[in-house]
Amino acid sequence: MDLWSGAANCGGPEDLVFQMANAQLARAYGLRSMVGTFATGSKTSDWQGGVENGLSGFASWISGVDMASGAGLLYAARVFSAAQLILDAELWDLVCSTSEGVRGWDAESLAVDVIDAVQPGGHFLDQDHTLTHMREVWQSKMFHRGNWEDWEANGRPVSKDRAVERAREILETHTPYPLPDGAADTIRAIVERFEDEHVEAA
Repeated sequence: MDLWSGAANCGGPEDLVFQMANAQLARAYGLRSMVGTFATGSKTSDWQGGVENGLSGFASWISGVDMASGAGLLYAARVFSAAQLILDAELWDLVCSTSEGVRGWDAESLAVDVIDAVQPGGHFLDQDHTLTHMREVWQSKMFHRGNWEDWEANGRPVSKDRAVERAREILETHTPYPLPDGAADTIRAIVERFEDEHVEAA
């Protein structure tokens, strides 16, 4: 709780500690855990949101949570943002990739023969080993990692702008998988049965 207002205070250190404690308690009792991992207290996809959700995602991952929820939520889970969902998916992908650590110590991973062949002053971009393994390296879809000149030429985009564009693209072009035959009737029957049993006549 925010001690100034009494409102929910998502994203602070207490929130992270509770996330980790809940996940660890569940593991100790042999239970599955679902933790509210994201849901920044920020009102928009800004620096605060990135810091809070980045720390939150990492805390949930290292504590062994089984399901992380809250992606796409802002203002302490009061607001859903499709753009924030894109950013949170990128954050989660980054956290998972970081936790893999060094991938291997075998000859193929260390590529000592390739290093010997290239020699100081050479480059690795034309090596078969590089072409074979380069797509295994984590690549951001939302960060601008190019040079300054390209960033300026493109209007100095920020990650939120790219996420908004990507969210709009998905909403305009994505076609969801259709429900299996008969699924809509089954769902409707479940809803009607619930209404008959639990909803009082108006």
